[in-house]
Amino acid sequence: MGKAIAVFLGRNGDTCSIYQPGKVAIYQREEEKWQVVRARDFDLEQCSGMLGLRQRIWELLTFMEDCRIFVAKSITGIPYYELEKANCSLWEIDGNPLQFLDFILDKEEADQEIREDNPLLIPIEVSPGQYRISLQSIQEKHAGFTSKQVLRPFLRRGDYKVLEVYCSHVPPWLELDLAAQNLEWEIKQLGEMEYKIAITKKSRG
Repeated sequence: MGKAIAVFLGRNGDTCSIYQPGKVAIYQREEEKWQVVRARDFDLEQCSGMLGLRQRIWELLTFMEDCRIFVAKSITGIPYYELEKANCSLWEIDGNPLQFLDFILDKEEADQEIREDNPLLIPIEVSPGQYRISLQSIQEKHAGFTSKQVLRPFLRRGDYKVLEVYCSHVPPWLELDLAAQNLEWEIKQLGEMEYKIAITKKSRG
């Protein structure tokens, strides 16, 4: 069985915003053709409050089963962060699925192969629970990878106590992501265009 891709569709068969009524279709490529293996209606309009939104996204994840690639015209707010926490790879594309499914699958598989072949893309454990990674070193050797592609999968997994990130500038998306995941962080400037970001989990109690 090929890798599955979940696509959120409007009434016209094209992708739509996750906040519009539509349906989630699970596509799978078999013998070079994409087939819908299952589908269900999905609507966030009747959800009440943050808890209602989260509950509906959990229902969506249950329907997706082991599929962890999700495509919609736009994905924002609580749905975005809940899907990210569940280790979904999120794509925002406008159009008909048959026009982009091959592209997404090829890109996902290529990125996975590069990660497996290049341990530099994965933070190094320098002591139990403490990890370190240099975005400068990665982007010098792998210019095609963005800070989001490198950091987000590791941050989503959450199996760390401290992550130290060394970079030439603070990624503009990072602080919003860290706040959404209830993480603490400290930024220190070590020199000209040289920063250290220490990311830690908030202590309980």
